[in-house]
Amino acid sequence: MTHWQPQYTIDDLHTIEKILIPYLENLPADTWHMKTGIREKDWTLREVLAHLVSIAFLFYRAVDDGIEGRPMERPVFHRREDLRDFNSSQQIYFAEHTPEKLIKLLQVAFIEITAQIEQRLKPEHYEQTIDLKIYGRPMRLIDVVDAQLSHIGVVHSYQIKRTFLPDLQSAVWNLYPWDMLARMVDRFLRHLSYTYWHDRAGGLTGDIHFDFHLKGMKSWTMTLTPDGAWLKRGLTDTMPLVKFLFRDFGIFYRVFTQEMSLTEAIRQIWLIIEGDYSEPLTLLSYFNPSPPKRPLPLG
Repeated sequence: MTHWQPQYTIDDLHTIEKILIPYLENLPADTWHMKTGIREKDWTLREVLAHLVSIAFLFYRAVDDGIEGRPMERPVFHRREDLRDFNSSQQIYFAEHTPEKLIKLLQVAFIEITAQIEQRLKPEHYEQTIDLKIYGRPMRLIDVVDAQLSHIGVVHSYQIKRTFLPDLQSAVWNLYPWDMLARMVDRFLRHLSYTYWHDRAGGLTGDIHFDFHLKGMKSWTMTLTPDGAWLKRGLTDTMPLVKFLFRDFGIFYRVFTQEMSLTEAIRQIWLIIEGDYSEPLTLLSYFNPSPPKRPLPLG
């Protein structure tokens, strides 16, 4: 039975909006052309904002199609590898949009998503699925909705903040209420489970444990199967492939958005890794929107 509570999603969506929109509106004009990373392929801040708008409306249409019981057809993805081309085409589409217009579009997205949850998404829709073609398996509609928060509030939030305020405390999640931080971990891990490239993992099976060195904090198990990865709350009794024990939420977010390497987190004793699997970097490389080519860098 699904225990998804829509009001938490609505409230947390509003929290992200209240934090992010004023921040974006008050950025200096010369910030928008700044790169959000050190690689040549890294987007500028304006391009990141365009990407957030693009995916927000993509997810919105996916939920709408799922409610109506029709297949996802806009845009047309034939395979997961098409995502990179889609993102590039969207950057071309939004190339003439000013930052001000993109901010307004993101505000519209927040409004539309909230209305969709409140007015259209009913309990009978929660377990329905939609195949976006860009993930390893069809997504439950409630997971697509929560992926909105994960994508804006975790995946790209540090990328946005570090452009102008590169210190650690500038990450958006540092401004979330404590109870919301736990809900965002759950949303992020559910979102992450759909990115698993099961067809390239050689039939790997087993569990990954995610735990926190925080009193009263929940734990999660990601179970890998030949058909995909599946998340549930709590830890299994069997020996996991690998167990991640994080000091706190911030370290979790920084590691899984690749803002901090596993090596650095382990060196600082902010992360302890236990388990049978000898190559956690290789394992994590299978959780990615893009096809895995090699293990994640050591740092």
